[in-house]
Amino acid sequence: MIELVSKKEEIEHLLEEMKNVFNPPLTTRISNLSEYAEKLAKFANVYYSILDGEVCGFICFYNNDDDSKIAYISQLAVKERFQGKGIGQNLLDKCVEIAKKTNRVAIELEVDDENEKAISFYKKNGFVFIGKRTEFQSHHMRKIIS
Repeated sequence: MIELVSKKEEIEHLLEEMKNVFNPPLTTRISNLSEYAEKLAKFANVYYSILDGEVCGFICFYNNDDDSKIAYISQLAVKERFQGKGIGQNLLDKCVEIAKKTNRVAIELEVDDENEKAISFYKKNGFVFIGKRTEFQSHHMRKIIS
């Protein structure tokens, strides 16, 4: 089951619960989860997935750039024990669905250069490499949507 979360406090709780799913942990890149949660509540779409009564994954994406018509995934994570069950796919599909409904032309994201599993997942879903962000050691990827 995928649920929308929009209140700052709920997003902050979700970030706290999921921060160690990332390698390195989310807090190494985002020093203040409370401020980040406030930004997400104001400007982003945040969805989480529940399986067997437990939060198992989430996605945060910005869908508010009406000039470029490009959505941007800022976070997508699934707890390790839930990987391979289609949860990441369902969350990504939700992002694509919303981007299409709001007439976006593409979705972009960045993924750590060493996260081969995620890079493979995004490639399988039609994302292509469009550049490298050397300051963050990351792949910049884009999926064209119709």
